[in-house]
Amino acid sequence: MAALGSSPYSKQSTMSIFASSLVSDTGRIIAFEPNPTTMGLLKSNIELNYISNIETSVYAIGNSEQASKIFERRDLNRGCASLIETDIEAEIYDIQMIPLSNLFNFRFALIFFTAFS
Repeated sequence: MAALGSSPYSKQSTMSIFASSLVSDTGRIIAFEPNPTTMGLLKSNIELNYISNIETSVYAIGNSEQASKIFERRDLNRGCASLIETDIEAEIYDIQMIPLSNLFNFRFALIFFTAFS
């Protein structure tokens, strides 16, 4: 079984960490985090919690393969980022979006979407 987490930094990776306990040692979690600064925090939380069944991916999930930009909004909260450009000053990162079908051929998945743009 595979469990996928979108924007896993939400509440400091709690959804990915929770999902990792659901799939136990026989399953795996793939946590997608396209924001490079948040990815470092995600990896630290995985290590601090001694979790071995969470893999990380720098891709954003979308309906097609394409380059995009993500706008980090630290004025709102540390984990806030959006694909929607804003007039408010934001850190901007180039990211790559892919559909899940590019990565997996699986029979069952438990999918957590914890943030939306």
